[in-house]
Amino acid sequence: MFRPPAIAARRWCSPRRAAPVWRFSVSPACRMAPGRSWSRWRSARGGGPPLLARRRSHGAAGRFPAKHTLPAAEPVMMAVMSAPVRRFLAGLALAVAVGAGPAAAQSLITGGPAAPDPTAAPSTAAVSTTAPSLADRPFGAGLFINRQAAAPVGGGNPQYKVQPGDQVQVHLFGAVQQDLVQTVDPQGNIFIPQVGPVSVKGVPAGQLTSAIQEQVRKSYPSDTVQVYSTIIDARAVGVFVTGFVAQPGRHMGSPADSVLDYLVRAGGILEGAGSYRDVTIKRDGGTVAKADLYDFLLDGDLPPLTLGEGDTIVVGGQHPVVKAGGEVRNEAVFEFAGKQMSGAELVTLARPLPSVNNVFVTGTRNGIPSTKYLTLQEFKSFALSDQDIVEFQQDSMSPVIAVHLEGSYEGQSTYVVSKSTTLRQLLEHIPIDPRVANFGAVHLRRTTVAEQQKKALDSALDRLQRSVLTAVVETSGEAALRSAEAQMVLSFIDRVRGAKPDGTLVVSDDQGRVADIPLENEDIVVIPKVSSTVLIAGEVLAPQTLVWKPGVTAEEYVAQAGSYTDRAERGRFLVQKPNGAILLIPDPTVQAGDQIVVLPEMAFKGFQFIQDLADVIFRVAGITRFLDN
Repeated sequence: MFRPPAIAARRWCSPRRAAPVWRFSVSPACRMAPGRSWSRWRSARGGGPPLLARRRSHGAAGRFPAKHTLPAAEPVMMAVMSAPVRRFLAGLALAVAVGAGPAAAQSLITGGPAAPDPTAAPSTAAVSTTAPSLADRPFGAGLFINRQAAAPVGGGNPQYKVQPGDQVQVHLFGAVQQDLVQTVDPQGNIFIPQVGPVSVKGVPAGQLTSAIQEQVRKSYPSDTVQVYSTIIDARAVGVFVTGFVAQPGRHMGSPADSVLDYLVRAGGILEGAGSYRDVTIKRDGGTVAKADLYDFLLDGDLPPLTLGEGDTIVVGGQHPVVKAGGEVRNEAVFEFAGKQMSGAELVTLARPLPSVNNVFVTGTRNGIPSTKYLTLQEFKSFALSDQDIVEFQQDSMSPVIAVHLEGSYEGQSTYVVSKSTTLRQLLEHIPIDPRVANFGAVHLRRTTVAEQQKKALDSALDRLQRSVLTAVVETSGEAALRSAEAQMVLSFIDRVRGAKPDGTLVVSDDQGRVADIPLENEDIVVIPKVSSTVLIAGEVLAPQTLVWKPGVTAEEYVAQAGSYTDRAERGRFLVQKPNGAILLIPDPTVQAGDQIVVLPEMAFKGFQFIQDLADVIFRVAGITRFLDN
């Protein structure tokens, strides 16, 4: 006997063992691997399934080469498949119109960063530049990610202050014509003939001309001599950067450059080792300033300091840290300013969302694992410790729910009600026009019901797929025929997996009595319009909408729609009622607003997968809105 192939756990079916005679042949069955699916096999091989294989040059044993796998060829398959299957699958599209197409495949693995170029210049950043976010990194790490050290700032900056060693160009014109290039001496002066020493040390570049003009007026009081000046070469200074930085050493820059500029030149602060809150600036063996980069990150403040030749910037070791996560705007690892941090300080830094009301703290106290669950108010006075992990949470359910309306109603479309409100209580407050609204056919669409329906549908599809892949056939000719049929059914499975149940919950009976059930958040209450028509579709010659008449039977409506097609199943109808109920009965009592579907005949015997296919069809029909109003 031949068996359609299943998926092997650790090896593929060898094409060397494939049946040798037919153009379309079936390889011997392999054991189904746990967790492997038919669709995953197809996507892994980049083409059609292994049901169809050519008998000619095979590849290495144990694997089907991609060139020996034929793509799905629907015309060929239709030619070789049995007439009952053709009739059934052709009628399937009319019987059940599954609205959603196959879901697009999505990878659960996000694309990582590109491999580094070995010929590129090495990065000077001390932090990883490939992490997807800063949530697990020190607050402030973004200062040094993909940053280039700024060029030294000189006289082009109007705020730059003149320093000894700078070169200044002075042009006197008017009664006196002189062009001078002067180097600022160690006392901060330049010398102008007939004027004398002019102090320019500490003068901003933008005010240099006016400062020199003021001194020139003392020698030429009649304003007969005018001055124009500019800095043509600002002296570079060497500043030592050491401590916990990526590239400690002497770095050149301008006296106008900030502490942050020199830290960038040094590659940034080492994550997990250096401190963002303990940066010391030393000069001549003493401390002249201290910098806390949190002041810059939060308020834009840096020490107002002009760095000079031989100054030293020291980055201290990392202080205790705590990680903040959950419902916060600023998720990161935060460093203590000293040895302790209160919960209130972390709240200021992490900025939890307004909905947060509880905090979960895990850490270690005296060498023993510790957990604390606190209200937000209690947490503000809680003393944090090094390596604590703090999760801000919204841990209380809202006392109200939102319920939406669809269909025929008057007034607002959304109601915010108490969690204990029932359907009848809500309906009492909804204004309707009884001439238009079919109040007795009210039904719900509920998210939790849709989730249950989706699970049931997926389970039925898995059972159908197993039946297709393990069906036993007796002859080689039948194997080729079932191979084509299986391909069509598997294509149907892929399509149906994208179906989205609408979560219809029938809450009214055929007498129009509505069940008084509790409402859930985001429920949709559907109030259908009064209808005077009947829809007849499926395996009839002329599907159409007809005027409802009391006492007319389903058979009579079929006759008005041109009678049955040759592939219709006679004497049994799928009926969708206005209240959302789905019935499969031989002789329904037709009412206004009914939607009647004549199903295709399933004349298959002896194959389990046909029974499973029928189960899937009816399940899809029962959980999705398969007919347009």
